[in-house]
Amino acid sequence: MNWLLNCVARWCFKQRHGSIRRYPSVRDNVQFTYCKTLMTADCITYERLALARYTSYDPENRVLAVEQVTYQDDADGHTEFQCQVTAALNFGIDVAVMSFYDIDHFPFLEHILTE
Repeated sequence: MNWLLNCVARWCFKQRHGSIRRYPSVRDNVQFTYCKTLMTADCITYERLALARYTSYDPENRVLAVEQVTYQDDADGHTEFQCQVTAALNFGIDVAVMSFYDIDHFPFLEHILTE
């Protein structure tokens, strides 16, 4: 995920955009999709907190990069997941998430999505 954010940030600076806060070179219509999946008996591992797919686009709406990250179900994974998803949304990167947990399990993301 850090690689994707670094690429987008470098590309923004190469375009000589003045605003560092909003990264205006990235799309305004950011998509966030959250899917709660059911935990079934044939699930091999329950150690997965979430699976997130990040997709960034260039100004012509062509896919620039796609990255998929699996977050571990522990304190570090929980923090990393919320921070990286929030950062991606602020950068204008689309995020799709699949998790066994409801969105209210992630209070920071829930707060961002409901405001």
